[in-house]
Amino acid sequence: MKKWPIETVKFSSVVVSDKNPRVISDENMSSLSTSIDEFGVVDLLVWNKRTKHLVGGHQRYWILISKGEVESKMVVVDLPEDQEIKLNITLNNPLIQGFFTEDVNNLLSEIEKGYGSKFNELALDKIIPTEDIQKEIKQSMDDSDNEDEESKYNPNELMVVTCRRCKSQWRKSDKKIIWKAEINGDSNTEEKTV
Repeated sequence: MKKWPIETVKFSSVVVSDKNPRVISDENMSSLSTSIDEFGVVDLLVWNKRTKHLVGGHQRYWILISKGEVESKMVVVDLPEDQEIKLNITLNNPLIQGFFTEDVNNLLSEIEKGYGSKFNELALDKIIPTEDIQKEIKQSMDDSDNEDEESKYNPNELMVVTCRRCKSQWRKSDKKIIWKAEINGDSNTEEKTV
Protein backbone atom coordinates (compact mmCIF):
# COMPACT_ATOMS: atom_id res chain seq x y z
CA MET A 1 0.00 0.00 0.00
CA LYS A 2 1.36 3.40 -0.99
CA LYS A 3 1.88 5.83 1.89
CA TRP A 4 1.99 9.50 0.94
CA PRO A 5 3.74 12.06 3.12
CA ILE A 6 1.90 14.74 5.07
CA GLU A 7 3.43 18.17 4.64
CA THR A 8 2.55 21.78 5.34
CA VAL A 9 1.77 23.36 1.96
CA LYS A 10 1.44 27.10 1.36
CA PHE A 11 -1.78 28.02 -0.42
CA SER A 12 0.26 30.16 -2.81
CA SER A 13 1.67 26.85 -4.18
CA VAL A 14 -1.78 25.39 -4.84
CA VAL A 15 -3.55 25.53 -8.20
CA VAL A 16 -7.26 24.74 -8.00
CA SER A 17 -7.98 22.33 -10.83
CA ASP A 18 -10.79 23.24 -13.19
CA LYS A 19 -11.56 19.51 -13.38
CA ASN A 20 -13.07 19.20 -9.91
CA PRO A 21 -16.64 18.02 -10.66
CA ARG A 22 -18.15 19.01 -7.32
CA VAL A 23 -20.13 21.93 -5.96
CA ILE A 24 -21.65 22.73 -2.58
CA SER A 25 -24.62 24.87 -1.59
CA ASP A 26 -24.08 28.00 0.50
CA GLU A 27 -26.00 26.37 3.35
CA ASN A 28 -23.81 23.27 3.31
CA MET A 29 -20.66 25.38 2.97
CA SER A 30 -21.74 27.22 6.11
CA SER A 31 -22.18 23.88 7.92
CA LEU A 32 -18.73 22.77 6.77
CA SER A 33 -17.25 26.05 8.03
CA THR A 34 -18.95 25.49 11.40
CA SER A 35 -17.48 21.98 11.47
CA ILE A 36 -13.97 23.35 10.87
CA ASP A 37 -14.51 25.93 13.63
CA GLU A 38 -15.72 23.21 15.98
CA PHE A 39 -13.27 20.40 15.21
CA GLY A 40 -10.46 21.86 13.09
CA VAL A 41 -9.27 20.32 9.82
CA VAL A 42 -9.40 16.63 10.70
CA ASP A 43 -9.75 15.45 7.10
CA LEU A 44 -6.59 16.63 5.34
CA LEU A 45 -6.54 18.26 1.94
CA VAL A 46 -4.80 16.34 -0.87
CA TRP A 47 -2.29 18.14 -3.13
CA ASN A 48 -0.47 16.79 -6.19
CA LYS A 49 3.06 18.16 -6.14
CA ARG A 50 3.61 17.16 -9.79
CA THR A 51 0.77 19.31 -11.20
CA LYS A 52 0.37 21.65 -8.18
CA HIS A 53 -3.37 20.83 -8.28
CA LEU A 54 -5.56 20.46 -5.24
CA VAL A 55 -6.97 16.94 -5.58
CA GLY A 56 -9.19 16.65 -2.52
CA GLY A 57 -10.68 19.09 -0.04
CA HIS A 58 -11.65 21.94 -2.34
CA GLN A 59 -14.46 23.24 -0.13
CA ARG A 60 -12.27 23.09 2.98
CA TYR A 61 -9.53 24.93 1.04
CA TRP A 62 -11.88 27.85 0.26
CA ILE A 63 -13.09 27.98 3.86
CA LEU A 64 -9.54 28.08 5.19
CA ILE A 65 -8.65 30.92 2.80
CA SER A 66 -11.77 32.83 3.88
CA LYS A 67 -10.60 32.47 7.49
CA GLY A 68 -7.25 34.03 6.61
CA GLU A 69 -5.18 30.84 6.64
CA VAL A 70 -2.17 30.81 4.32
CA GLU A 71 -1.15 27.14 4.62
CA SER A 72 -2.41 23.77 5.77
CA LYS A 73 -1.16 20.27 6.38
CA MET A 74 -1.92 18.18 3.29
CA VAL A 75 -1.43 14.69 2.01
CA VAL A 76 1.11 15.22 -0.79
CA VAL A 77 0.81 12.88 -3.78
CA ASP A 78 2.94 12.70 -6.91
CA LEU A 79 0.69 11.55 -9.74
CA PRO A 80 0.25 12.12 -13.47
CA GLU A 81 -2.88 14.14 -14.27
CA ASP A 82 -4.98 11.14 -15.36
CA GLN A 83 -4.35 9.43 -12.01
CA GLU A 84 -5.04 12.71 -10.21
CA ILE A 85 -8.50 12.91 -11.81
CA LYS A 86 -9.24 9.30 -10.84
CA LEU A 87 -8.19 10.03 -7.26
CA ASN A 88 -10.35 13.17 -7.13
CA ILE A 89 -13.44 11.25 -8.18
CA THR A 90 -12.64 8.29 -5.92
CA LEU A 91 -12.20 10.54 -2.88
CA ASN A 92 -15.76 11.79 -3.39
CA ASN A 93 -17.44 8.55 -4.45
CA PRO A 94 -20.38 8.05 -2.05
CA LEU A 95 -20.61 4.37 -2.93
CA ILE A 96 -17.33 3.63 -1.14
CA GLN A 97 -17.97 5.80 1.92
CA GLY A 98 -20.56 3.73 3.77
CA PHE A 99 -23.78 4.99 5.31
CA PHE A 100 -25.42 5.45 8.67
CA THR A 101 -27.33 2.62 10.28
CA GLU A 102 -30.43 3.13 12.44
CA ASP A 103 -28.07 3.41 15.43
CA VAL A 104 -27.32 6.98 14.35
CA ASN A 105 -30.79 7.97 15.62
CA ASN A 106 -29.82 7.25 19.24
CA LEU A 107 -26.46 8.97 18.89
CA LEU A 108 -28.03 12.05 17.33
CA SER A 109 -30.65 12.19 20.10
CA GLU A 110 -27.90 12.07 22.71
CA ILE A 111 -25.80 14.84 21.23
CA GLU A 112 -28.70 17.07 20.21
CA LYS A 113 -29.63 17.66 23.86
CA GLY A 114 -26.34 19.32 24.75
CA TYR A 115 -25.44 20.83 21.40
CA GLY A 116 -27.92 23.68 21.09
CA SER A 117 -27.94 25.59 17.80
CA LYS A 118 -24.70 23.95 16.63
CA PHE A 119 -26.67 20.74 16.01
CA ASN A 120 -28.51 22.40 13.12
CA GLU A 121 -25.53 24.55 12.08
CA LEU A 122 -23.57 21.33 11.50
CA ALA A 123 -26.54 19.98 9.48
CA LEU A 124 -26.84 17.02 11.86
CA ASP A 125 -30.60 17.50 11.71
CA LYS A 126 -30.48 16.57 8.01
CA ILE A 127 -28.71 13.25 8.35
CA ILE A 128 -31.93 11.26 8.72
CA PRO A 129 -35.45 11.90 7.51
CA THR A 130 -37.81 13.54 10.00
CA GLU A 131 -40.79 11.63 11.38
CA ASP A 132 -43.06 13.42 8.87
CA ILE A 133 -40.92 12.23 6.00
CA GLN A 134 -40.79 8.69 7.41
CA LYS A 135 -44.61 8.73 7.73
CA GLU A 136 -44.96 10.00 4.15
CA ILE A 137 -42.73 7.22 2.88
CA LYS A 138 -44.46 4.55 4.96
CA GLN A 139 -47.88 5.77 3.77
CA SER A 140 -46.75 5.65 0.17
CA MET A 141 -45.43 2.13 0.65
CA ASP A 142 -48.60 1.02 2.47
CA ASP A 143 -50.68 2.47 -0.38
CA SER A 144 -48.74 0.40 -2.89
CA ASP A 145 -49.15 -2.74 -0.75
CA ASN A 146 -52.96 -2.24 -0.62
CA GLU A 147 -53.42 -1.99 -4.38
CA ASP A 148 -55.32 -4.73 -6.14
CA GLU A 149 -53.25 -7.45 -7.80
CA GLU A 150 -53.62 -6.03 -11.33
CA SER A 151 -52.32 -2.59 -10.43
CA LYS A 152 -49.70 -3.78 -7.94
CA TYR A 153 -46.16 -2.78 -8.82
CA ASN A 154 -43.94 -5.14 -10.68
CA PRO A 155 -41.34 -6.44 -8.18
CA ASN A 156 -38.71 -6.07 -10.88
CA GLU A 157 -39.43 -2.35 -11.09
CA LEU A 158 -38.48 0.24 -8.47
CA MET A 159 -41.13 2.41 -6.88
CA VAL A 160 -39.54 5.81 -6.21
CA VAL A 161 -40.82 8.25 -3.60
CA THR A 162 -39.17 11.66 -3.47
CA CYS A 163 -39.62 13.82 -0.41
CA ARG A 164 -40.96 17.23 -1.42
CA ARG A 165 -38.98 18.97 1.33
CA CYS A 166 -35.48 17.46 1.41
CA LYS A 167 -35.52 15.68 -1.97
CA SER A 168 -34.44 12.38 -0.33
CA GLN A 169 -35.37 9.47 -2.53
CA TRP A 170 -36.84 6.24 -1.21
CA ARG A 171 -37.16 3.28 -3.51
CA LYS A 172 -39.00 0.08 -2.76
CA SER A 173 -38.16 -3.05 -4.64
CA ASP A 174 -38.77 -6.61 -3.61
CA LYS A 175 -39.21 -5.82 0.10
CA LYS A 176 -36.22 -3.51 0.32
CA ILE A 177 -36.16 0.22 0.96
CA ILE A 178 -33.26 2.19 -0.47
CA TRP A 179 -32.77 5.67 0.96
CA LYS A 180 -30.68 8.13 -1.00
CA ALA A 181 -30.11 11.69 0.15
CA GLU A 182 -27.64 14.45 -0.41
CA ILE A 183 -26.09 15.55 2.87
CA ASN A 184 -23.48 18.27 3.02
CA GLY A 185 -22.96 17.85 -0.66
CA ASP A 186 -22.35 14.14 -0.37
CA SER A 187 -24.78 11.55 -1.59
CA ASN A 188 -25.61 8.82 0.96
CA THR A 189 -27.43 5.58 0.29
CA GLU A 190 -28.83 3.04 2.74
CA GLU A 191 -30.67 -0.21 2.00
CA LYS A 192 -32.98 -1.95 4.49
CA THR A 193 -35.07 -5.08 4.29
CA VAL A 194 -38.70 -4.56 5.30
